Amino acid sequence: MIVNRFSYSALMTFLRNQTDFQKKYIAGVWDDPKTPALVIGHAFHTALETKFKGGSLDEAVNAGLKEIEITSDYEIDYGKTGSRQKMIETFTQLFTSYFNECPSFSDIVDVEVSIERKIAGVPFKGIIDLVYRENGVLWLRDHKTVSSYTPDDEENYKYLLQGYFYLVLAEENYGEKVGGIVFDEIKKSLNRDGSPQSHQVIYPRDALLGFKDVAEKILTRAFDYVNSPSAIFFPNPSDLINGQESMRVVSNLEEGFDKARIKSTRVSAPKFAPVNITADISSDDGTDEEKVMRKLAEFGVGGVLGETVEGYQIKLIKFKPNRGVSMSKVSGLANDIALELGATSVRIQAPIRGTNLVGIEIPTKTRKVAEWRDEYYGTSGTLEIPLGFNVSGELVRYDLRSMPHLLVAGQTGSGKSVVLNVAISSILHQMPNLDLYLIDPKEVEFADYAGRAKKLATSLEESEELIDGLVEEMDLRYKELRKSGCKKIEEYNLKNNNKMHYAVLVCDEFADLMLSGGQKKRKVLDEDGETLELPSIEQQIIRLAQKGRACGIHLVIATQRPSADVCTGLIKANFPSKIALAVANGTNSRIIIDELGAEELLGRGDMLFVGCGDNKPVRLQGLYL
Repeated sequence: MIVNRFSYSALMTFLRNQTDFQKKYIAGVWDDPKTPALVIGHAFHTALETKFKGGSLDEAVNAGLKEIEITSDYEIDYGKTGSRQKMIETFTQLFTSYFNECPSFSDIVDVEVSIERKIAGVPFKGIIDLVYRENGVLWLRDHKTVSSYTPDDEENYKYLLQGYFYLVLAEENYGEKVGGIVFDEIKKSLNRDGSPQSHQVIYPRDALLGFKDVAEKILTRAFDYVNSPSAIFFPNPSDLINGQESMRVVSNLEEGFDKARIKSTRVSAPKFAPVNITADISSDDGTDEEKVMRKLAEFGVGGVLGETVEGYQIKLIKFKPNRGVSMSKVSGLANDIALELGATSVRIQAPIRGTNLVGIEIPTKTRKVAEWRDEYYGTSGTLEIPLGFNVSGELVRYDLRSMPHLLVAGQTGSGKSVVLNVAISSILHQMPNLDLYLIDPKEVEFADYAGRAKKLATSLEESEELIDGLVEEMDLRYKELRKSGCKKIEEYNLKNNNKMHYAVLVCDEFADLMLSGGQKKRKVLDEDGETLELPSIEQQIIRLAQKGRACGIHLVIATQRPSADVCTGLIKANFPSKIALAVANGTNSRIIIDELGAEELLGRGDMLFVGCGDNKPVRLQGLYL
């Protein structure tokens, strides 16, 4: 015997294209590329099997996405417009739509059950998606992913044929009558009018038995033909007679069949509820991790959930995305995840730098304060600043000498003043002989350090005088370095007993200086009454930033107004280390750290830090002093 058994798919292949049947079922050559629709269909059935066997929705979605992932691109013919990402999106939409509309099954008998029996003497094998009881009667269910529904006024002969075969298999296997079969048609594309995605075609037992003669005659004739030594398989390259037309031709040749042609009952899912419904917003439907993964799956983003790390204000959820998932798509889902969690903000790292993981940062239920302790001070004789704790609970320190200048920006209440106080307190404790210069337009912010500062300026005139004096000090220091043949302060201090002290300028409310004529050249009268033109404050600051490092002068400037006229291009270029606290919008975030993210921070010391040479910011919780 050439073909020892038939199946519904084998029979349909024979009726559509005999040459294709010969290649696959006789020669055993299965080298045709898979279409995206076929891959989506397999993934959908894998997900259904997982769900109906007791798995959760998340487990079912992930099982389907895994089916897509293990299918190599070499096996798929995407055509002109297809892609793996599009397949994932279609599958997720398909699965979500179906389970939003499908009924619940309280008494499931079998899922994806394989049955092999003889039908009209022909060995036949079928795989039934779902066998269940309804009001004590056994029913069968098969799921079809379709581009369009079967018209109500047109018979679907393929469903009749498959339905009869599965009816016979099930009744012989379970030893009882079957009520009928339901074909669930789930449309792959989203209906724009909001109508249901699921459409049911129901064939009761009597309607299927009415097709018995036609079905068995087709089956036996096809089986006898393919096993005949004299069988000739005619090629059909254009496939002009498709399955629907050939079934109509064969069926209408049978006497008496036209007396009851339309055998099916059509049932659509109930219409959607009105838009102005009242939702139960108090229900808790899973952990944060489950909600995040479910929301990602809704948008076609699948992956494996990793570890969760909880910090002072944020929780980091890690997951490894499936192959074919675009990182730009993941990054764009922050607001959707925030909506799912009811969170004030969500930040997504796609990917976490140095890993193949995606990180989703969400606010913790309760916020903890990182209280200051004396043990957080750095090494004596350094300018180390304890910036704060990362999400793993590790204290991050950074030496100001390596920064070498720091720009701090954040709106009111973000924790900017606390960051400055931590920095000043740390460097004074570790380096008592430090030359500290302070600019305090508010007059109260640095009042506690007035006795330790070499100079404290509170007005615009004092600030200009302080900056000009520091530039002169820098020039003097370079002269000393040149005399000693040294290039930097470390070499000078090793050669000379008269040590050169490090100097740090801390400027609060830098915007006040810039907006009060900081970008304009200044005109003053000399002792002879002649007008002299002095460099602008911005030019002086830039000069200090460019040349100050080698002679031990470092700058820390802070502003609550990180606009382009305050944090100019030259300022940003000469301040490679930056701290972005919570800001009002994404534009401000881009001005500070050249990317979005700071607008999603939670305030109270929640910050993004970019060190000198770093490509991506690190999220830290600042210390409270």
